[in-house]
Amino acid sequence: MLVDALTHFGLPGVVMAIMVTLYVAKDRELTRERTARIDDAKAFHQVVLGVQEKAIQTANRLTDVFEEMKEEMRRR
Repeated sequence: MLVDALTHFGLPGVVMAIMVTLYVAKDRELTRERTARIDDAKAFHQVVLGVQEKAIQTANRLTDVFEEMKEEMRRR
């Protein structure tokens, strides 16, 4: 193992072993955080697409109602 090999170099090896261990732990933490952020962005994207679809449907329905009202006013 790398840590065992580094400890044979005395204090500098021990310090390097500690640094490598901390680096690996930090890398894992950042990887988890990055994955969580990506998942959040994907979920937000789906919500935004849903809201956009609802807005389009509402605008289309309002257009239909407006056209019906316009036709009704022309008949009078």
